[in-house]
Amino acid sequence: MGGPARRGTEGRSEGARPIALVVSATLASMTLWGPAGCAALRTPGGDRFVHPKRGYSIRWPGPEWERIHVAKADLALRRPDGSTLTLIRRCGIPLAEPRVMARHLRFGLEEAHVSFEGPVATPWGDSAWEQRFEAQSDGKRVAVKAITCVRGRCVYDWVSTTAEASSSVEPLFDAWWRSFEPGPAPLESSRSRDGVGVAEPAGSAAGGVS
Repeated sequence: MGGPARRGTEGRSEGARPIALVVSATLASMTLWGPAGCAALRTPGGDRFVHPKRGYSIRWPGPEWERIHVAKADLALRRPDGSTLTLIRRCGIPLAEPRVMARHLRFGLEEAHVSFEGPVATPWGDSAWEQRFEAQSDGKRVAVKAITCVRGRCVYDWVSTTAEASSSVEPLFDAWWRSFEPGPAPLESSRSRDGVGVAEPAGSAAGGVS
């Protein structure tokens, strides 16, 4: 199950670098904006985010979470303390088992040290891979926990980031990713133009981030 700590640069493959850039952008959102430091994108009116094209949904974690813009992420949320929750969907890329696809999240990150990784079951029946690691962002250590699942022709990554000393987001993150409800299989298998879909909440339009 668990494994020894290791650096996050082993075994690179095609398509890994763009995904690592998404994670890097999420880490940067913690340090560049600071607590309560950015204008949020519009949030959905209900208690769930629903992808208007793919049909999947996931619970909104609470009123204190605001939607922010992270390029190539389906959904990125940020709390006033700087913690983030991000949902990434990767389609139209070579697929492998979740353990292998999970490594893509770490490629290119500065001093990424894995403290735990192992298989995890999902409530909807797919197998997934959990990993916890620390990474460097703007001179600060950030704790990252991620779940990676291969479904149809796409890979789904749920990622949480928080200050190194804080563990308050982990129980909330586990409840959040487990609230995911897949959309219809034919839609889940569709390819997007650039390999990563960008969604807006149903009935709302996103604005810019200042």
